[in-house]
Amino acid sequence: MSRFTLTAAALMMMGTLTGCMDNYATGVPAPYEANLSIPEDLSITSTGLEARNDGVGVLFLMDVLVFSDDTGLPMDNIQVEMLSESAGVYLIPATAVKLVGGPAEVEGCDVDGVEGVDANAPDECYWQYDTSSNQYFQFSGDFANVYQPNYMIGPTDEHGVLRAYIYMDQLIADTGVNVMLGHTSSRLAIEVLDEGSE
Repeated sequence: MSRFTLTAAALMMMGTLTGCMDNYATGVPAPYEANLSIPEDLSITSTGLEARNDGVGVLFLMDVLVFSDDTGLPMDNIQVEMLSESAGVYLIPATAVKLVGGPAEVEGCDVDGVEGVDANAPDECYWQYDTSSNQYFQFSGDFANVYQPNYMIGPTDEHGVLRAYIYMDQLIADTGVNVMLGHTSSRLAIEVLDEGSE
């Protein structure tokens, strides 16, 4: 066997493995019998949502279930896409949110003396406040300071669930989050109520 043949075979195998690894990270496309189940529409009060990027917002945990229409059983490793309809409504992986006791004085948050947290400050400097639960939390890694995605793609787990947080940072009326499998989709509407409304 020639050296060229061995090299070509190795490259083909690497391409196959890379494709498998990509499918593991984002899931495989949903087969036609796959269907979605998402939570009921959300209603929130407008308290504390006046300004964007002020560390105050509303955090919701959202579970998306993918199941087979044929068997009714959950489907694992299925690719799910989520898209928020507005800037100021972010989609955050569940693993990137950590509940904390409250803001703490952390060394190195404002080294340059300019008001606000430095861009290269540690994650502990970036805390947020959830007005719906009166809970402080932090985003980790890339989500801690500047990364505010309105699009997310990921696989379902062994229970057929993709878990993500919806973080509403600013008051936006008539918005929502679209959840897609490719051949089917559902919309989670987010309704903003005046304070005191139910």
